Amino acid sequence: MGELTASLAHEVNQPIAAAVTDANTCLRWLAGDTPNIEEARAAAMRIVKDAKRAAEIIGRTRLLFKKGIRERELVDVNEVIREMIVLLNSEATRYSVSIWTELAADLPQVMGDRVQLQQVIMNFIMNAIDAMKDVGGRRDLAIKSKPAEDETLWFRSAIQG
Repeated sequence: MGELTASLAHEVNQPIAAAVTDANTCLRWLAGDTPNIEEARAAAMRIVKDAKRAAEIIGRTRLLFKKGIRERELVDVNEVIREMIVLLNSEATRYSVSIWTELAADLPQVMGDRVQLQQVIMNFIMNAIDAMKDVGGRRDLAIKSKPAEDETLWFRSAIQG
């Protein structure tokens, strides 16, 4: 859990640090003898984008750990996979693990608890990263999804390293 917390803190810190840098840039553009409004506006737009990115990360994390009654809903598994990769990207980077995906475009949505599916996929990715921590050489994690026969979902990873 400590590693995950550090990873999440790193993910949130990146857009916040970028926003601070852009805010300082914006102030410099406005403080000159001839303020450059266009450059200041561009910096302000980047601040908004970075703040939204930080809010998205926090929102996804809150949903992931939210307790209470969970409802079943139609869930796009590929979307959940992509969300968890974004959330765990700094953890993968920390251990030099490259993650690539091959997600089926025709994958049907599944009926289930989105948060539980997120937790399963998060554990899946964290376990794969953990399995490669002490491996020398190239570390690749391939995540694939495809529809399987009899209305089931096929999800697997291939670890190289």
